[in-house]
Amino acid sequence: MVDIIIQNIGLGPAYNIAFELDGDFYFFKDRLFSDIGFIKKGIKYLAPNQKKQSFLTSMTENYEEKQEISIGIDVNYKNSSGKAYYDNYTINFSELKGLLQLGTPPLHAMARNIEKIKDDIHHITTGFHKPKIVIYTKKEVEEEEERAMLEQYEETKKSMEEK
Repeated sequence: MVDIIIQNIGLGPAYNIAFELDGDFYFFKDRLFSDIGFIKKGIKYLAPNQKKQSFLTSMTENYEEKQEISIGIDVNYKNSSGKAYYDNYTINFSELKGLLQLGTPPLHAMARNIEKIKDDIHHITTGFHKPKIVIYTKKEVEEEEERAMLEQYEETKKSMEEK
């Protein structure tokens, strides 16, 4: 899975961010990269360190075609005093060729575990699974602690006698 991230890494705000592509590709089935809203219409404002992140494409679909894609993106924007800036970036999927990942990415594992917790809570609240609740009085807790201390004392005494 490949995300696209647009982030203002400067110390001031960025205004009227415009993107120009020197190519195009189908990032998802019949949707062109140039048809993404911020690519087509730009971004009016990004605060310092603000970012916009979105899923871009899956390399599991049309891998051979996508690994050949290399697109230049010209980015024009202005600072708060109206000074214009220009940067050029390249999206080059061939850089991903041959990369593999072992294990599950941490965010995916966390999402899956949160989903399991949600299911467990749903089962409890709907009565699908009834929780086992054990209640002890203060007196019972004190008696249990005393019993554990006596057992520990007896074990220590026994081991001392064996030596």
